[in-house]
Amino acid sequence: MSAVIEEIFNKINTHKGVEGIILSDNEGIPLKSSFKDEEITYFYTTSASMFVRKCQNAVKTLTGESMNFIRLRTKLNEIMIAPEGNFILIVVQNPTN
Repeated sequence: MSAVIEEIFNKINTHKGVEGIILSDNEGIPLKSSFKDEEITYFYTTSASMFVRKCQNAVKTLTGESMNFIRLRTKLNEIMIAPEGNFILIVVQNPTN
């Protein structure tokens, strides 16, 4: 499985503007990160795991459907979050690049 994860990281990392990629479990514990700073990694994983749970509940309540992707855009960056099973993939990119 780690070869598949490594391949996914390498493929995503080649996209223009990607600042970092994180794979975490549903509880926000990082399993792999391309960020050098552990504090940034933990910030994104803990924030994303809480946000994903709230969004999944809201989408399920409002539509009866399940949520599979979140895209947030701020002035500083764009954060893409893909929850899948027991894992959450987080990609942070600079939208101006």
